[in-house]
Amino acid sequence: MTRIDIFLVLLITVSALAVVTARHEARKSFQELQKTQKIGSDLEVAWERLLLKQASWAMYHKVEAIASQRLGMSSPDVSRIHVLLAETASNGGAVSASGGRPAGTGGVR
Repeated sequence: MTRIDIFLVLLITVSALAVVTARHEARKSFQELQKTQKIGSDLEVAWERLLLKQASWAMYHKVEAIASQRLGMSSPDVSRIHVLLAETASNGGAVSASGGRPAGTGGVR
């Protein structure tokens, strides 16, 4: 064999090894991609579960039950409830929570 033949055989061998190495790396990268996608999918499912749990905990009857049972809270007597009227026409659009007094006059009922 001549030098050119030996060089070509060596070049083909190196090229074949490079192809095998590239395929191996591609397979490893694909497996890692699949693992990452599965983790992402699992996290998405967990996030949806958390959103459902949050929505169920935010329901009025759930909040009221926890407030009364765990915290000992109760609704106030009707005689202790005061309704504050908003005034908008007499003070240029500003809302007064003073219950009948113009905004800025101070005093709380």
